[in-house]
Amino acid sequence: MENQNTQQPERKKGKGCLTAIVIFIFLGILGSCLGESEDSAEGTTQAETSTKVESTTQESTTEKEDKNEKKRKEAKEIDEQFTDIARKTDASYGKLLNGIQKIGDNEQNANILEFYNLAKAVKEDCFLYFREANHISYKGAENYKDSLLTYITTCQSVAENFMKYIDKSEMKYLSKAQELMEAKNTIALQLATDELQFLSDSGFTTDEIDKMLNK
Repeated sequence: MENQNTQQPERKKGKGCLTAIVIFIFLGILGSCLGESEDSAEGTTQAETSTKVESTTQESTTEKEDKNEKKRKEAKEIDEQFTDIARKTDASYGKLLNGIQKIGDNEQNANILEFYNLAKAVKEDCFLYFREANHISYKGAENYKDSLLTYITTCQSVAENFMKYIDKSEMKYLSKAQELMEAKNTIALQLATDELQFLSDSGFTTDEIDKMLNK
């Protein structure tokens, strides 16, 4: 009877050890699976994050390119408007120079009234060109615009001083007209410089600017 009682606990002990081993192995497998699942989830999250970053970067680059292209387009339109006004001013001023040359070639038979009316027409033209240019507003083109306005008013003042000289026969008006004619060349150079700077600041390359100015 004593031997039977002794053997039964030993069998229970063996089953307990076996159960413990099974549980241990099961927990180990479960832990490994969970670890792989977490690693997989982490890898997926990193991949998703990387994809999102790349997508955001691409969108940001595209938006920047779109903005730059829009800025270039707007700047080109402003330059074309300013250039058109400058050319019209030159054309009108050129008529005044032709009138002066005509008087110089035939001073004795010069028609002073005709020249006076010509100078008046040039003055009025320049007034219209000034108003047209002054109504154009664009951020970044302030210096360009100021130079154009100065150029127009200088041409206008030349015509106006010739008119005053004819009206009052005072040499100071003729001297002022000659002074402004000389200053016009310097102002024209400044206008060209400000135009180049404006186009460059707007994103145009040197080659692009050359093609725009020489077309």
